[in-house]
Amino acid sequence: MLESQSRKPKRSATAYPLRFYAEPRKLIMLFLVMVAVYAGCALALRISDPTPSAIQRAAIILLMVFTGFGAIAYLILIALFVIGRRPLLEIDSQGWIYRNPFTLSAHLITWDNIASVSLATYKPYRGLPQRYILIQARDNIHTAKMLIAHSLLARGDAPFAVHLTYFERWMDQAAADLMFRRILDGCAADIRAHHVPVFQQPPKPSRQQRGSTKTRQ
Repeated sequence: MLESQSRKPKRSATAYPLRFYAEPRKLIMLFLVMVAVYAGCALALRISDPTPSAIQRAAIILLMVFTGFGAIAYLILIALFVIGRRPLLEIDSQGWIYRNPFTLSAHLITWDNIASVSLATYKPYRGLPQRYILIQARDNIHTAKMLIAHSLLARGDAPFAVHLTYFERWMDQAAADLMFRRILDGCAADIRAHHVPVFQQPPKPSRQQRGSTKTRQ
């Protein structure tokens, strides 16, 4: 669910903070799917006739473990992002904060450390396309704090990635483009002030960047 709020009256082209929330119906639906599959597996173990073989029982139990942990994970996400109303993505005059629902970590990157912003689509060999907003750091370092326990520092050539799956019930290309435009319009002043390049697809690494990566390997 795309939503933006402002703490104080708009004074410039930038209305801060920009807050984007998880789509609650999607999280609840995924939780119910996990519960339904778990219940179906438990029922199959109890009433199946003839009795499943050892391999079949192991497969059913493995599926129950997976869906059980999945249901618990989605229940935590519902508590944090639906009941607790924590925004998944928050942008203000300091920078970007992304609360990653997959790792339950909060990532911060400041405006003066942003080298570029781009909208990217990853198409696996099999499966649905995954869409991201990629923020490349100038020094390849951004701060990450675990929402539950400790903090850490993320390093490497991989950009700061905002996964768009949970922002809409169906995040197709049109919805991703709309969210990207809303972000660019909302923080246009900071993008200009910090000379941040914006790309519809992530830029390819330069020869110097590829060479430095090979050297570290």
